[in-house]
Amino acid sequence: MSQAMRHWIDVRAEADLAYVPPPPPPAEPEPQPSVIEPRAIQAPPAPQAADAPAPPEADSWAVPEPNPFLNASFQDAPNFYEILQISRRADLETIHRVYRIMAARFHPDNPVSGDHEMFLKLCEAYEVLARPERRALYDHALCARETEPIPLFGARIFVDGLGGELNRRFGILALLYQRRRTNQGSLGISLVELENRMSLPREHLEFTLWYLRSKGYVQVLEENSDYAVTALGVDYVESNSAANPILRQLLTSGCPASRPARPTAAKRRSRSKAAASRVRRGIAVVRAA
Repeated sequence: MSQAMRHWIDVRAEADLAYVPPPPPPAEPEPQPSVIEPRAIQAPPAPQAADAPAPPEADSWAVPEPNPFLNASFQDAPNFYEILQISRRADLETIHRVYRIMAARFHPDNPVSGDHEMFLKLCEAYEVLARPERRALYDHALCARETEPIPLFGARIFVDGLGGELNRRFGILALLYQRRRTNQGSLGISLVELENRMSLPREHLEFTLWYLRSKGYVQVLEENSDYAVTALGVDYVESNSAANPILRQLLTSGCPASRPARPTAAKRRSRSKAAASRVRRGIAVVRAA
């Protein structure tokens, strides 16, 4: 037993002292072939079109063209809307239609109602109102003229005594009558505008307005507190227009009482040529209609 044990110990010791080689290094993984994913081929950028030239900048130093209607003679010029008897808000189609009808009526070749002077006025009014650009300039000048004092009210006949009070009544009625008849967009006139146009303080107009309202000739509009003429006031104005020269003058012109200076011979020839040109254009329009 002891020999067997001793033999097993020797064999075991030899086995433990035997050379054991180190384990081999781990095998490296084989390189995988790289797969190139297909990409969408991008087209080269299209050549950009040449930039459009920028619009020229407005010259801050440029002087705007003056309004040809804003001059001293415009104060005596007729109202083109009154000549055609249309509202200021009339559209272009209405202007064309009214002009054709009125031009045919007053055409010089019309043996019944032909009127050469009236036909010239119609042509002049149509030439301005039928062009939007010129009409805008004319409306601007017309509004400016209507906010300025009327020189006729600067006379003493509107401030002296009982006659002054009577003339102030006719003056207010004439202004309200003209506004109601020619401007459908604004039917009345404010107290501030009456004070400005008549060159009179409101203290001189309060009694006059009270009387006209009490008689029913004038009313106060609810929407803006302006003064407007009534139907009874229209009848009163029209029945007294023939007998009262102040009222008649305000109704027919609404401008200064003095007549404009007579034009020189050169101006008369220039106006004659312009009038002949307007007549030819007016005849062409009427015949085309």
